[in-house]
Amino acid sequence: MIPKRGRSTLEQRVRDAITTGQVVDLEVEVPERNNVETGATWGPERSIPGELLSELLTEGGGPAVRPARVLRLQGARITGKLDLEAVTVRCPVSLQGCYFDEEVILKEADVVALRLSGCHLPGLSAQQIKVSRNLELNRLKPNCRFTVEGKVDLKGAHVRGRLDFGGAILRNPHKQALAAEGLIVDQDMFCAEGFETYGEIRLEGARIGGWLNFGGATLCNPGGLALVGDLLTVGQAMVCNDEFHAGGEVRLVAAHIGTLDFDDARLRNPCRRALIADRVTVDDYVLCRKLRADGEIRLISAQIKGRLVFNAATLCNPGGCALYADRLTVGEDLYCQDGFHVEGTVDLSDACLGGLADSKEAWPEHLVLDGLTYDRLTADPPVSVRQRLRWLERSFPQAGQTSMWERFRSLWRDPTQYSPQPYEQLAATYRRVGRPEDARTVLIAKQRRRRRAINPLAKFWNSLLRWSVGYGYQVWKAGVWLLVLVGLGWWIFDRAHPAHLTPAKPPDQRPSFHAGLYALDLLLPIGDLNYQGAWIARGGTRSLWLVWILWGWLLTTVVIAGLSGIFKRD
Repeated sequence: MIPKRGRSTLEQRVRDAITTGQVVDLEVEVPERNNVETGATWGPERSIPGELLSELLTEGGGPAVRPARVLRLQGARITGKLDLEAVTVRCPVSLQGCYFDEEVILKEADVVALRLSGCHLPGLSAQQIKVSRNLELNRLKPNCRFTVEGKVDLKGAHVRGRLDFGGAILRNPHKQALAAEGLIVDQDMFCAEGFETYGEIRLEGARIGGWLNFGGATLCNPGGLALVGDLLTVGQAMVCNDEFHAGGEVRLVAAHIGTLDFDDARLRNPCRRALIADRVTVDDYVLCRKLRADGEIRLISAQIKGRLVFNAATLCNPGGCALYADRLTVGEDLYCQDGFHVEGTVDLSDACLGGLADSKEAWPEHLVLDGLTYDRLTADPPVSVRQRLRWLERSFPQAGQTSMWERFRSLWRDPTQYSPQPYEQLAATYRRVGRPEDARTVLIAKQRRRRRAINPLAKFWNSLLRWSVGYGYQVWKAGVWLLVLVGLGWWIFDRAHPAHLTPAKPPDQRPSFHAGLYALDLLLPIGDLNYQGAWIARGGTRSLWLVWILWGWLLTTVVIAGLSGIFKRD
């Protein structure tokens, strides 16, 4: 304790003010001289020892000291070290627009309320601090922002009110700018209004009871981690909208959030991962409208109970995966409309969606849809089943990009070129909405893809199955072909008789010649109309006779196989 005779007038003012709650305002009339960034030049008339504040804020003043009400300082330079480690602060503290020469120590302190608005610090060490009300480390005025040229350490801290970083600047490039692992905030954590960080923000295992607001913030740590929120819990909403910028990787692995909002955000980590939200759980919706992401977005095994909206978003990761959402679960719809644009691959393998709302213009060049399930499909504008099949084809880029020699070398099934599930899922969706013809078209396309992938050399056989019976889904086509062949044979054999079709039986043992029935008898290997054996084909007609018999066997074989479902098997 400083003896009374050794006290300066300024020190006495502070001692008196803490008991009355009055503000000790040390700002001068010239605004430029109140700039906290130049606080190191402030003279003794504005300087207060940190040891004095430590004494006044603890029980060190002795029993004769009058009860402290609140400490309010403005525009002061705090010399020396303000060290309140493991102490109980006697009253609320409000230090506004102050400059600190040394790091502020608040480890394990128990504080009623702390306001350091507009202050400039070389560092803040406040691990496991307990604040009964609000902790305000925010902007005081437009030109007076809370600034730290070092690390802010809030690991294990507990703020029972609100934690406010609005408009603050934390600078610790390539290191940790804000370390808040295990932080507990009972109400809201506010990091908006131009909040800036240069270095990492670590919120692993933190628990925010209300909102976590990064609206309009700028997090800058190029090539490194901009925000780490693994196992983060946010009771209401995590807001990263309003031109939120993150230069570096944003991690939300296994986080549990009420609502997640990345509307109009900018995530930049080119050729790396811009956002990792594997196993994240969102109780309501995720908004990514007008999001611009340079780098990969990962949502592996994420669970979103509401909707996921990417309308008007731009995901850019050329040559890599722009959206990796393997095993993603969305309770409602995934929206990819209104100018949604992707440069790179979208992987929705094994994802489970309540619905998919997209548009033809929004489809990326490369898709992975194997295992994707959905209850409904909507497109704006609507797309036809043929267009939707081209959407599925984008999931098999290898088949269209390999050379014939490469396909010849594989010969048999290449699993990267065929999977039945995307076709079966699309067909089931069409059946569910009462469009059986479209479902049949999809299943035919499935068989065509399957046979092309299994044996690229069997092109003739595959074409025959497709055009004759539609791989078993359109057996009626065989009847059309039968009528065509009967009509063609009628015309051919009518002109071949009698010169090239001579009787093989006496007149009383054969019916009158009829070219159409003769052609039909050749095409029916089962049953006998007594025309085929009654006349013998000679010369060039003999070859046509053989062709018609072979066509008959082929049609009969594919019809029987189609009816038995052989071609439909996978």
